[in-house]
Amino acid sequence: MCCRNSRKITTFHLNVLKDYLMKTMMKRACVTAVACLLGATGAYAQCDGSADIPANPLIEESWSNIMTGGFDALLEELSSAGVTNGSIENSLRSLERQRPDGFAQCTVLLRNQISDRLVREWVLFGEDGGIGFFATMTVVTIDGADRVIGFNLDSNIDPTLYNH
Repeated sequence: MCCRNSRKITTFHLNVLKDYLMKTMMKRACVTAVACLLGATGAYAQCDGSADIPANPLIEESWSNIMTGGFDALLEELSSAGVTNGSIENSLRSLERQRPDGFAQCTVLLRNQISDRLVREWVLFGEDGGIGFFATMTVVTIDGADRVIGFNLDSNIDPTLYNH
């Protein structure tokens, strides 16, 4: 009896979540369309979620680069920070070939304000409700300037959670 009811509850919750995600995607599409029609400039494409901790501008810009296909700009930032390697570059170039226009969906899974100068984010990028890949970035603020000190991406969440 318990298992039958819990199965119905699970299906119900999945349907509620699906409805919420569809409404969120529709809102994002409408906001994007209005911004394009109004000629908005200087604003970043933003990931959904984690409004309880303020977003870091450098992280937001990096996620925006992935969402809009700005892989070269992201690689330049990572290279100047000294956190890129052959694996990261190859992965970003592969994403660029597969999705030259970027990704429509970005969701902050966790934003962790470790201290007043250190923040880390884990995000999920996807398209049409599918899971594309997970990414994490760590930024430190020194003398008022933000600097990337860690970056990882993978199609599996484990490396982004446990190796960073």
